Amino acid sequence: NYLSVSSMDNTWAATWQEFFSRRLADQLAQVLKNNRLPDSQFTALGKAVLAQATTILAAPVEPACLHGDFWIGNTGATSKGAVMFDPASFFGHAEFDLPLTKMFGGFTHDFHDTYFSLRPKAPGFEERERLYMLYHFLHQLNLFGDQQVRIRCVEIMTEITQDTSSRPLN
Repeated sequence: NYLSVSSMDNTWAATWQEFFSRRLADQLAQVLKNNRLPDSQFTALGKAVLAQATTILAAPVEPACLHGDFWIGNTGATSKGAVMFDPASFFGHAEFDLPLTKMFGGFTHDFHDTYFSLRPKAPGFEERERLYMLYHFLHQLNLFGDQQVRIRCVEIMTEITQDTSSRPLN
């Protein structure tokens, strides 16, 4: 399975916590391997986030089939209705795809309101959303090595490690 041009390890895991933690660790390791502007602060924050991931993801998860790369550029419309394409599908937490709907714009408040009317936010949503957002930004850093993306990764990792789950994502 691929996310853009990045190979994804979808090896089965007994829990979502184990699966996601492995995928997050892979993204962090790739930053270091590619020398994508890491430093001691970045490395320490990454280790701290990994240590907190299983706690953040402690709530039971009913697996959902995820798109995996659900941003506005992978959606469209035909005369028959909405379509999604270029998936990087796997089974996981239904909330995982949501941060991508905020990263690049294009999804309206109506989209999010409708989503949450059908699947209300569970306790701890903001903290999980931040962790999932970090994963997607790390992927962007691995693809492009952009200094601004690196800065955003450090900001998100700092927020996670400072337990700022009540603060909304920017």
